[in-house]
Amino acid sequence: MGTESRWDVFLVVCVFLQCLMFPATQRRWMVAVMIFTGICFFAVDFALNVPPKGFMQNLSASYWSMEKAGNQAGFLFCGIAMGSVAFQVINRAERNLAIERDRSDRLLTNILPVPIAERLKQSHELIADDFDKTTVLFADIVGFTRYTETVSPKQLISLLNSVFTKFDDLSQMHRAEKIKTIGDAYMAVAGVPTQSGNHAEQMAALALDMLQVIVQHNRDTGQSL
Repeated sequence: MGTESRWDVFLVVCVFLQCLMFPATQRRWMVAVMIFTGICFFAVDFALNVPPKGFMQNLSASYWSMEKAGNQAGFLFCGIAMGSVAFQVINRAERNLAIERDRSDRLLTNILPVPIAERLKQSHELIADDFDKTTVLFADIVGFTRYTETVSPKQLISLLNSVFTKFDDLSQMHRAEKIKTIGDAYMAVAGVPTQSGNHAEQMAALALDMLQVIVQHNRDTGQSL
C-alpha cells in the first residue's frame, strides 16, 4: 500500500511482540516466527513499495488520510496489546516465584523449627542458642529389625509414615519439637527452641499419648508393635 501509510511498521512491532508471547520453553518457535515476520517486513518495504506508493498509488487523498488515522489507532492498539502481554508475563513470573518461595518455606520448616526458620530468613548470622533446661525423648519400636524382614519396603514406609505422622501431631499439641527420625527412632525435645518452665511435664504427657497411639494402631491393624 506504499511507504506513506506505514502499515508495514506493524510488522516491526510484531517482531518484538514474539519475545513476550512465547514462553522460554518454546524459544525455537519464537525465533522462527520472528524471522518470518522480519522477512515479511523487508519484503513489503523493498518489493511492494515500488513505485513510491506501491501498487495502490492512484488512491484518493481522503483514503490516505483515513489510512493514516487507522494506522495511529493501530499503533495505539499494539501498544496496549504489548503492555497487556508484558503485564501477564510479569504476573506469571511473580506467581511462580511465590509458589517456589512457599515450597522453599515448607521445606525449611520441615527441616528446622519454625522460629529458627524465620530467623534464618531474616538474617544469615550464625544461630547458636543455649538451652540449659530441656527434656529430650527417644522413642523406638521394639523388635523393628525383625519386623523389617517380614514386610516389603512399601509396607514398612507406610507403617512408619502412619505412626510418625500421629507422633508429629502430638508433638505439636504438647509444644514439643521433633528433632529427627532415623529408621524407627523418633527424637523430640521440649523447651527448645521456645523455653518452657514445665518441659518435663510436656514431654511426659507426649510420651504417654504416644503409647496410646501405638495401642490404637495395634487395635486397628492387628499388629503387636
